[in-house]
Amino acid sequence: MRFLMRTVDITPVPRNFRHAQEIVDRLQTHTAPDVFRPKALYDGQAILFASHQLNLPGGGSGNVNT
Repeated sequence: MRFLMRTVDITPVPRNFRHAQEIVDRLQTHTAPDVFRPKALYDGQAILFASHQLNLPGGGSGNVNT
């Protein structure tokens, strides 16, 4: 089994843990659902765990505006 870890930098900084979770959920369900299928797990601070290679527009890295 292969797991990939990505760091997440949300700007401006979310108000709290719940706000950060809501932003990442919106990213995975509305903004870029084709990238996050199946969904990745987010720790609410900086780490995003995915069970698959993310299909990011820039290849291995990228920016997404929500």
